[in-house]
Parts: sequence; C-alpha cells; structure tokens
Amino acid sequence: MFIAHLTSRIEEQTKGLVMKVEQLESQLRTVNAKLDDQEQYSRSNNLRIYGLSEKKDENTEEAVATFLRQKLELDIQPHHISVSHRLKAKENRTRPILIRSNSRAVKEKIYDSTRRLKGQRIKEDLRNVEYN
Repeated sequence: MFIAHLTSRIEEQTKGLVMKVEQLESQLRTVNAKLDDQEQYSRSNNLRIYGLSEKKDENTEEAVATFLRQKLELDIQPHHISVSHRLKAKENRTRPILIRSNSRAVKEKIYDSTRRLKGQRIKEDLRNVEYN
C-alpha cells in the first residue's frame, strides 16, 4: 500500500515535470526565433568585403570608401559607413572587412554594384546558424 502510494506520487510529479520541460522547450524555441530575428535585423545594413588587400596601420573607413569609389564607381564617403573593421581570417587569407552602412539604401547601392568586381567579393553579413 505504501509503495503503491509512493509510486503514484512519483508518477504524478514526473508528469508535472515532463509538462514543465515541454513548456520550457516551447518558450526556448520562441525566444530563439525572436533572437534570430533581432540578429538578422541588426545585420541588415552590414556587408563583408573579401579580397581587399591589407595595409599596416590602415584606416578601414578610408580604405573602404576609396575601394568603393575606385572599383565600383560609387560616391560613398567615409561618413556613409558607421562601422568598418577587419574580421578574423581563415588560414592565411586576407582578412575580410565588415562594414555597416548608415542606411539600407547605401548598403543596397553597394551590394547592387558588386557585379563590376574582379578579384574581390562583397557579400551580405548573414547568420549561418539555424535553431531547431
């Protein structure tokens, strides 16, 4: 009798815990989806420039503006770019530059001009991790 009562209580508690875990997993999926949306939005004005040679003590804002004017024939000034810096490189490659434009229009103007490039690439800065 005592063991049956104890087993019944344990089963009850286990069911409650299973329901709580399922609820928390659902909340976690929702939070992860919202986080992913926020991260995608925060990157919406970002681009990565690959293949731009690196110079000692370079000013990346000036280097990017010069590159965009000369290679893409765009009138992009340093003040159109709010952030620019080199990222880590894989192996012994030239480090890419991450840029954040001040507006979506500037980013699209740059990205739409990439077909003119030879030897360099410009890609959108997208997330590469998906949540299940």
